[in-house]
Amino acid sequence: MNVLPKRPGPYIVVLLLTVLVIIVMWMFRVVTSPEIREAVRERKPQAGVETVPELPTLPQPLPEDRPKPRDLSMDSHLKALSEQLHHPDQPPERDLEILDELVGTYRRVMGGNPEGDHMDIAAVLVGDTPQGVYLSRASPAVKDGGLVDRWGTPYWFHPNSAHQVEIRSAGPDRQLFTVDDLVINPSPEGFGANAGLPVESP
Repeated sequence: MNVLPKRPGPYIVVLLLTVLVIIVMWMFRVVTSPEIREAVRERKPQAGVETVPELPTLPQPLPEDRPKPRDLSMDSHLKALSEQLHHPDQPPERDLEILDELVGTYRRVMGGNPEGDHMDIAAVLVGDTPQGVYLSRASPAVKDGGLVDRWGTPYWFHPNSAHQVEIRSAGPDRQLFTVDDLVINPSPEGFGANAGLPVESP
């Protein structure tokens, strides 16, 4: 009478070999399947023809005359302010107050002033960057990608501090730093761009 070994080692080896044989037989059957071979044959490139991998399709830009989708979700208060810019029933000084409020909203959301000239600031306010929309691109103050005053002259921006930006319009004479300039948050007299110019009362 044969006595089975008491150690489990031989049984484990036999079990593993059996599982291995089953896996090999299953893989051989899958590889030799007519359906698999037909699929491989269809995907096999023709001799002498170089295949180029397909590139992902990029979204097409919207035409310039159509508003970008972010304009549609613009805050109603900011949109109303945008529509007041250059309004004939409002004095030109009101334009500066509105721009100051829009820049202040940006500052509170982003933790700092927008940087750059009137083109850079227009880009962040109208939403050409991921920060959001603070100024409608349909506003008459937005022209050729920049911010202009009622006389068509670009606004001049100068950060006085982390919490304040000087905004200046060249006024009717269209010349910056002359007596008819309109300004909000002016730099102190004798400092920065206002050196030599009188300080206007807020």
